[in-house]
Amino acid sequence: MNIPFKPGKSPSLKRAILAGGLIFAAWFLLEIGAYSGFEVMGETDKTLQDFVESNYFWFNIGYQIYILAVFVAIGGISGLLGGLYARKFGGGWIATLGAPILIFVSAQFKTLLHQPQFYDGPFLDGKPWLREIVFSPTAYIEPAWADWALYTLIAGLALAPAVSITQWVTFSKKRAAATVSAVAVFLLWEIAGAIPAQTPHSQKRNVVLIVLDSLRADHLTSNGYKRDTTPEIDDLAREGALFTKNIVDLPRTFPSWVSMMTGVYPMSHGVRHMFPTAEQRRLVHPPLPKILAQDGWQTAVVSDFAGDIFPRIDFGFQTVDTPDLTFDEVVKMRNLEIHPAALAFFNNPLGHTLFPSIRELSYNCDPAALTDKAIKTLRSFRGEKPFFLAIFYSATHMPYAAPGPYYRQYADPAYRGNYRFQKKNLLMKNDNDTPADVQQVIDLFDGGLRATDEQIGRLRETLAAMGYGEDTAIIVTGDHGENFFEYRAEIGHGNHLRGPHAITVPVVIHAPWLKNKGVKVDYQTRMIDLAPTMAELAGYDKFHAEGKSVLPFISGAETGHRLTYTESGLWYVDEGPFFFQNSRIHYPGITQLCEVDPDWRNEVALKKRYQPLVVMAKHRAVSDGAHKLIVMPTENGVVTELYDLGNDPEEQHDISKENPEALRKMMGKLNEVARPENSTKEYQGYLFDRRDYSW
Repeated sequence: MNIPFKPGKSPSLKRAILAGGLIFAAWFLLEIGAYSGFEVMGETDKTLQDFVESNYFWFNIGYQIYILAVFVAIGGISGLLGGLYARKFGGGWIATLGAPILIFVSAQFKTLLHQPQFYDGPFLDGKPWLREIVFSPTAYIEPAWADWALYTLIAGLALAPAVSITQWVTFSKKRAAATVSAVAVFLLWEIAGAIPAQTPHSQKRNVVLIVLDSLRADHLTSNGYKRDTTPEIDDLAREGALFTKNIVDLPRTFPSWVSMMTGVYPMSHGVRHMFPTAEQRRLVHPPLPKILAQDGWQTAVVSDFAGDIFPRIDFGFQTVDTPDLTFDEVVKMRNLEIHPAALAFFNNPLGHTLFPSIRELSYNCDPAALTDKAIKTLRSFRGEKPFFLAIFYSATHMPYAAPGPYYRQYADPAYRGNYRFQKKNLLMKNDNDTPADVQQVIDLFDGGLRATDEQIGRLRETLAAMGYGEDTAIIVTGDHGENFFEYRAEIGHGNHLRGPHAITVPVVIHAPWLKNKGVKVDYQTRMIDLAPTMAELAGYDKFHAEGKSVLPFISGAETGHRLTYTESGLWYVDEGPFFFQNSRIHYPGITQLCEVDPDWRNEVALKKRYQPLVVMAKHRAVSDGAHKLIVMPTENGVVTELYDLGNDPEEQHDISKENPEALRKMMGKLNEVARPENSTKEYQGYLFDRRDYSW
């Protein structure tokens, strides 16, 4: 068989491998030259830079060598494929060098269309003409076409070794029989894994908790949103119940998950921010997964980048398939993200095994890949025992890096601003964003929501195919909501408590055995109510918490708002143009607030000397459904705001001075919640935590 160009002299395979490796190595060195310094959440300072340089210098050198070795090995394999092709079909050095170049370009093209965020870094900032050239394919080409091009190329190059291996196998009857046997065993193994695992009907049932990071309640189509963002979630709601006003007690991921799993407020479980010490994490109220595991349930959690909290706290999950977060991992991430060309080859199951830190990259959140992991976990469960599976999706979390084609599903094709593929500058020290920028951020969020929603449908289909459909409760919610520049403030969550958007999440409950269907509950419920609700759905009746099940709302046995409490999180920067930076007690930014704990896996923790100040400085809010009170400690005294939710649901008009009687009543309700068992003392309106174990 001949190829259509003159074969020429084929190089040795050693030279082919060397040539491929050198091509990849040359690009690696170009990326090293574009390195722009060390950052944490977009923030950097000299102290942080000096710490990394003095403590991680050789670590960085070693890790870069490791990345280079794997990258060069991939280049060598590409060169080998080219060399084998040239030997079998001709083409000489053209085929030999062309193979690694074509594989390199095709892999970059595939990643560019699926996850352009990998390339959307400092090198292209300030170069609009170059950005337009690099990203122009994303506006016109479907990601599936790039997949086809890459896989066709690899299949074509693999033809030569495949032909040789086939000839080697068929030459011997013994080798042929062994090959057929191996293929048969593999197929039987795959078929066995897909066999439906019937769950016995008993009082113990399965629970699947699906959490979308930063999920806004008002972006569900079933809750009145203008876009068709959530057809699968809406279908679950039609067959179950939708709670539209579930109030989060602390709108940041770590403390919210602790409240979600324990059913108690942050004052009781002790996790008050994203960087608790090891001591604070050991003193958590017994969480639901641990209790269920002790009573016979199989428990597991899977997540992409936002799930790095799970290795840092023992919720009782027997299987934890999530990223991890230590400062070592932060350094590894920074080492990796300066090599987007290498990430194009590493962002796959094998690459995640070699470089687990890839899963921690905030712009690397593909709901389809996470669903693959969830399905794999489902298939690992034994059918005779019930299970509790938590799945935590991050595509709706800042920087809203929806994969292709979802990053353009709702976006304006003409938009060419800085947020074309993701919201950059995470900590937002300026408010120069235009209306087009704001809309683009919302469009990206909606794209990530739609991408995740489709995977929820896929999960539901898998559960049904495995025989779990009738005995499994599915709960869909968010760990907190999100602000999109409302209230003269920034984007994100946890910095302030004005408005409903960052502290309100929807809860969809789908359980086939519940009689009432299509129920919509507009009364206030609480994040601490979720664990008791899931315990009841699972058939476990011994779970005790400050929250209580919301199932009585579905049956109609309960009506009316529940009293809700919320507190703000840690402020990551100590200055800015937004109102809460002036309505607060100041403390340093994140790079000064936190330290690396060398005695506990080099995890990042809030310095102990700042712990009391950070908690005392929190904004706090309480709502009874009719009124919402916000209390903001400042350096000049305590500031209060009161809103009439019936007439002013968007909280635009402060009535604290107009209605002193309502203010007095709401202050009393706040003190009821915020001072459990005298664990807090008050001085001139400021609340001080009195428990030694927290600090």
